[in-house]
Amino acid sequence: MNNILLTGATGFVGKVVLFDLLNRKDELNIDKIYLIIRPKGIRTADSRFKNEIAKSQIFDSLSNKLLLDNVISLGGEITLENCDLNEEDSKLIHNKITHVIHCAASVDFDLPIEEAALPNIDGAVNILELSKKIKNLKKLVAVSTAYVTPNRDGEIKEELHKLPFDPEDTYKDIKLGLADENRLLKESGHPNTYTLTKCISENILFNRKESVPLVIVRPSIVSATLRNPYPGLLFCRVLAIVTLLIV
Repeated sequence: MNNILLTGATGFVGKVVLFDLLNRKDELNIDKIYLIIRPKGIRTADSRFKNEIAKSQIFDSLSNKLLLDNVISLGGEITLENCDLNEEDSKLIHNKITHVIHCAASVDFDLPIEEAALPNIDGAVNILELSKKIKNLKKLVAVSTAYVTPNRDGEIKEELHKLPFDPEDTYKDIKLGLADENRLLKESGHPNTYTLTKCISENILFNRKESVPLVIVRPSIVSATLRNPYPGLLFCRVLAIVTLLIV
């Protein structure tokens, strides 16, 4: 049986992925889906799942029992070391998880680069380090964006986009508050800090992945659905993420 660790379920893409995982639970041989959810004030991870995620319209076609019986929420924060998980939850992840799907990110295009790097780079790095400790990991799927490659003439290939500067050194500068945001955007050709930090993140994940079976998925445009889960839902085509679990 597969046990899935999913980040970003409070966000748009994460909810779509969670819906698909639940909808295809038997087909994908899934036992349980674990969510890392950041507590907010008095709202625990579990209360956020039950009151914010489970009540979203996207899950109306699924039974409440399916949600509550198969989804387990873990309190954590991806921008912190070890995702700020407690010892018990860390052990659970190390011993039970088979697949990690990392959807959490900030899609605010114009954050200062230090702020954009927290979820988009730090979060990805922390998930990678967590994945390295999982005993029976079959796959780590990291959700990026089609726009890690800046707009340009000619073919855009499905390959790692090389930056004109060292991504590791740049990441260190960002963490120290020494990065020149305007220079980095001009040299890389990226229009905003969102696509730039996602591009840096991809490069760092590949640099540091070691033996982790890493797959990067790059969704592109968001469009409306015809019927599933319901007509008109703004739906990012992320079914490929789920498909990766069965190949």
